Amino acid sequence: MKRFVLLTIAVMAGLALQAQMTAPTVNYGAYEKKVQKSDAEIQDPKKSENPKTWINRGSLFQEIYELNNIKFLQKGADEKQIQLIFFNPQKKETLQFPNGVVQEKLIYDGITLIFENGKLVDWDETKTVADKPLDKAFDAFAKAQELDKENKLSKTLKKYLEELKNQYLRDGSYMYDKGVRADEAGETEKAKEYYQNSYHDFAMMLKINETPAMGNVKDTAIMYYAGVAARKAGRPDNAIVYFEQAKALNYNEPLLYELLANSYAETGQEDKAIEVLKEGFQRFRDNNRIVIALINSYLKKGDSQAALDYLAIAKQQDPSNKTFYFAEGTLYDKLGKIEEAKAAYQKALEIDPSYYDAIFNFGVLYYTQAKKMLDDASFEKDPTEAAKKEEVALKELEKCVPYLEKALELQPNDRSILETLQPVYYKLKMMDKYEKVREQLKNM
Repeated sequence: MKRFVLLTIAVMAGLALQAQMTAPTVNYGAYEKKVQKSDAEIQDPKKSENPKTWINRGSLFQEIYELNNIKFLQKGADEKQIQLIFFNPQKKETLQFPNGVVQEKLIYDGITLIFENGKLVDWDETKTVADKPLDKAFDAFAKAQELDKENKLSKTLKKYLEELKNQYLRDGSYMYDKGVRADEAGETEKAKEYYQNSYHDFAMMLKINETPAMGNVKDTAIMYYAGVAARKAGRPDNAIVYFEQAKALNYNEPLLYELLANSYAETGQEDKAIEVLKEGFQRFRDNNRIVIALINSYLKKGDSQAALDYLAIAKQQDPSNKTFYFAEGTLYDKLGKIEEAKAAYQKALEIDPSYYDAIFNFGVLYYTQAKKMLDDASFEKDPTEAAKKEEVALKELEKCVPYLEKALELQPNDRSILETLQPVYYKLKMMDKYEKVREQLKNM
């Protein structure tokens, strides 16, 4: 028992000593000399023809990538756990932001770790020995493979390339996450830069897979993520390449078809976008997103009938979705099928009696019909017949009032409703309401 107590005290004392230690500094100068030595070796006619020279060079740049211990970093890691690896920082800074967020920066030689509420949210490397060390490592390993004519070093190369893939994956995921954070902060251009770096990393993983040492393996998940990152980086042409590769290998992700279609649409290939969505629909018939994307594509194209056909499928899949009935109503309205439009709007309102869009459109539908009837009455030459037509038209106009007033109740400051109601009240001789709306518009 006494021995156990002594061991516990020894361990605690060791941890206390470790907690007091400042992180050791990295000898960046030594690595700069190693790079200079490697540069000289690849210029040497004899050494440059030895594949091992290039393997050593690739390994060196992998080490340089890991100099600041970033392999131990993961978002959400606890500050105390991180300090067991990094020890005490050279400096600490606390930042208070207007939105109430408090950040703590632990500043080390070469890297700054950023925490919020004791959890790691980001990090910035402030020192480096070489730019793009992972790319330099890849180039070195590629040269080694080129020189290894008899494939004697394939196993060794595969080991290094597997690790290089892991490094690219870690860096690509990190860059993508930084892109998301920049997007959320409204920093669009910075976000695109991060997404571009992420796309590059995922694309490099695919290049590694294509090397002889790796046996030209196919990784559909990385193809997909390369496409996602490329698209977010504002490069839909590149996204199409990787999405198509993943699709050709039957990557099992419905969203792939939607993103690929969007990429085609962004490059002006609307017909190709619809073709891709149809293919996705054939494969994932129960996926509502693909059906909705098809409906929107046909709406954009102006093909109302095709949109209605897919709306019928969408309603079968999700009969309680009010937006489907609303969209159906607008399409029927556009096609001049008024009774069908009314039925669709009515169904939407049965699902949600306070659905503003359907209420407003229903009111406008009656208003539009009444206006046509009033126009027809005004062209009637027979006074008696004109009076009859106007009376019928005014009764039709009255039908729009409850819907427009309900819409105004839901959105009291909507100018479009007020501007629609004003002439309606005037025509129906509802002067008190007319004056109230006129005054409200005047003060807006």
